[in-house]
Formats: sequence, C-alpha cells, structure tokens
Amino acid sequence: MKTFRKMIMTGLIGAVIVSSAGCANDKPEMQSSDMVASETGSKMNVPEETTEAKASHQVSVEDLSKTTLSDDTTEYVSTCPKLIIDGVEATEINSYVSEYIQNNYPMEKSEDEYGYVDGYETRYAWGVKDNVVSIVIRANYISEDYGTCEVFNFDLETRKALEDGEVLKCFGMTDDELFEKTADIYRKYCSDGTTFDLDKSIASVNYDEITPFVTPDGNLGVAGSIYYSADSQFAGMATVRCFDVETMDLTNF
Repeated sequence: MKTFRKMIMTGLIGAVIVSSAGCANDKPEMQSSDMVASETGSKMNVPEETTEAKASHQVSVEDLSKTTLSDDTTEYVSTCPKLIIDGVEATEINSYVSEYIQNNYPMEKSEDEYGYVDGYETRYAWGVKDNVVSIVIRANYISEDYGTCEVFNFDLETRKALEDGEVLKCFGMTDDELFEKTADIYRKYCSDGTTFDLDKSIASVNYDEITPFVTPDGNLGVAGSIYYSADSQFAGMATVRCFDVETMDLTNF
C-alpha cells in the first residue's frame, strides 16, 4: 500500500494538476501569526510561538473540511488539511490529499437502529523547510487499537510531489545515512522486544517503507513501517510511526 500510494501520488499531482477540491471550508482556530509561512506549524500541537524557518514562500495550513459523527457515548472527528501558498489555495494538492483520506480512511455511521460509528478518525500536522512542505496525516481506527500515518511532501515552487531523496537535500543527509539512522531508531523503539518484530522492521528500511518529512519544528522526521510480532493481535501487519530523526523519539502529534 505504501508503494501504491507513492506511485499514485506522483502521477496524480504531476498530471492532474487542475483538479479541484471537493470538501467544504471550515475555518479553523489559528495560531499566532496565522501559521504563516516563514514558520512551521501543527494542527495537532501548535505552540503559541513557532520557530522561524527559511522558506521562500508564505505558507499556511487550515482545515479544508471537518466531519464529526457521534454515537451514544463518543464524538469522532475526521479532518482534511487545506494548504495555502502565498495567499492562494493549492487546489490540486488539497484535492488529492482530501480524496486520498476519504478513500483510504473513511469514517461512517451505520444507518441501523444502533447508529455505530466506524472507520478512522484523522488529524494532521505540517512543517516547512526551505521549499519543502510536509503534511502528515494521522489515522486512528475507531473500533480497534490501531493507528497509522501517511506523509505527503511537496515542492512549494512547482507544487509537485517530491521524491524522498529530494526532501533529504535540505537537511544535508544521504539516503544511506537516513536508512542507518532509521534502523537505530527502530532498535531504540522496539527495545522491549514484545510488541514488534525488530528484525523484520529493520529489513524493511527502504523508500518503499519509510518516508522523510519536515516536522512542525522544522526538523527532519521519518515515517517508517514497523511490523508487529508473530504473537501480536496484528501479527504480520505493519503500522507507521513518525519519529524525529535527531532525538530518535516519537513525534508529538
């Protein structure tokens, strides 16, 4: 699925550049300076004062749409991001990301007497460095203890999807260095040896299974597939976790 998303993402953004967004525009609560471009930001964990980043474009991210469903006990929310570059909505990017969320992480309420809500809650974070903007989607499955992340990287100049190696250039890191660092991160994260299969996870460290991105603080992050151990309830499956490469810790979103 990871490889499939990357293929679709590159093709769609490059070829269907005139597509339009299909979600309603709900204006979100903004951070100071309106999450402006020379800053980095996160819809999930927005500091009152953000760290200035070197960006040649003014960038902000708002809610493109927010869907709220509830059952007898709980309210569930799914949110799609809207990227704005130099005061203009990046329509082709927003349309692609919105459709991807709706198709891959739907949230629905049953029409029977019970009115159960099932599917995924989604939220997002974003970061900017130089001419790279990253949007990270966090999806949590409602009826099971399962969550995953998706990363989308775009060039602010061309508005096209970026190859993974292109993201690394603004951090001065090579592919091999990122792979080695990711393996070290996995060793630290899976040190308890119970929930995840460390060997299988490390063996999967390549650009089909990991994606670099810019964190909300402007640091290098990596989203990587970590495989569950054979005795886990999700045996054979992988979940995607997002880490700050420098600290080797899970990102705070």
